[in-house]
Amino acid sequence: MGICRNCDEVGWITDMRGYCVDCVNGRPEPDKDLDQLTQSLAMIQERMSEYVLLTDIPLQLVKEERNLKHRIASIKQQLSLDEGGPDVLPS
Repeated sequence: MGICRNCDEVGWITDMRGYCVDCVNGRPEPDKDLDQLTQSLAMIQERMSEYVLLTDIPLQLVKEERNLKHRIASIKQQLSLDEGGPDVLPS
């Protein structure tokens, strides 16, 4: 028994990363999501490169690029935390 890192509820922790059964089964695969977001970012940047002047780029493309970069950084941080394991010493 322990507290899940995702839902903060007391439950059976199934792996060394500190997630309960429900969160492990319901979590998306970060590697797969990271690949999809990286491909989307590459397509947006390719589309942005078609514009001659920086000021001609539609604001929506700039916002999408910024959002994707933030989401990619978030997933990379999550992956690095998962690899490190929980900060709890085994009893």
